[in-house]
Amino acid sequence: MAKYNGLITIEGQIDGLSFYKTADGTFVRRAGGVKKSRIMNDSNFARTRENMSEFSEVAKSNKLMRNSFGYLLEKYKDSKMQARLTSKLYEVLRNDTVSDRGERSIAIGIGTEGGVDVMRGFDFNARAPLSSVLFDGFTLDVEASTLTLTDVVLGRGLKFPAAATDFNIRLIESVIRFEGGNFETHESNVVTGKTYGTTLNGVLSFESPLTMQGQRYFLLVIEYLQEVNGNLYPLNNGAFNVVNLLDMV
Repeated sequence: MAKYNGLITIEGQIDGLSFYKTADGTFVRRAGGVKKSRIMNDSNFARTRENMSEFSEVAKSNKLMRNSFGYLLEKYKDSKMQARLTSKLYEVLRNDTVSDRGERSIAIGIGTEGGVDVMRGFDFNARAPLSSVLFDGFTLDVEASTLTLTDVVLGRGLKFPAAATDFNIRLIESVIRFEGGNFETHESNVVTGKTYGTTLNGVLSFESPLTMQGQRYFLLVIEYLQEVNGNLYPLNNGAFNVVNLLDMV
């Protein structure tokens, strides 16, 4: 490393030399790092290429899953959701036990029993896990694509944030095809209620089945609202809303 005392201010790389500024002046050193062409072709970097390939697979799958659930995740996710989902998808990837390292795919991993177990029950909003909100009285029928709420005792079987006056419950069904990078999603009817009620009954269903064939994902969404002067507003911008991946088939 050498100090540069020229009249011209230089930053960046020139002819294999890297110029950079610090509080003590401008310094120059030989540009380091490994060239991309070497990483992509040298046998010594085979493991690096494998890791790069699988990172790309996980990143694309993460984006596809988030896109499939659309605005719900933009509104109700927690700040670390994307990182948590990435971690889960790496676990899913490891359930692909038939492909070579560097060629493992989410499409294969998610189709295994182990891959489904990894994702089932994932809370997209860690601030409001389903297990701390809805305790009993609901049944998901994956064949009929319905969720039935039966005599849910409000305040005990279904919990609320202190300031909530109303709630909405809906079901999201999505077919996600990781191998093709596409999806189809629809929403059920909405069951609404007042937090000061007694029990809740209702059925969440869809007007028509999805047309795309593939693995189906069922997402349960519970939204809390607050009534102010006759108008309903999202409670704390949705911070307490539940977004849970109930099941996959």
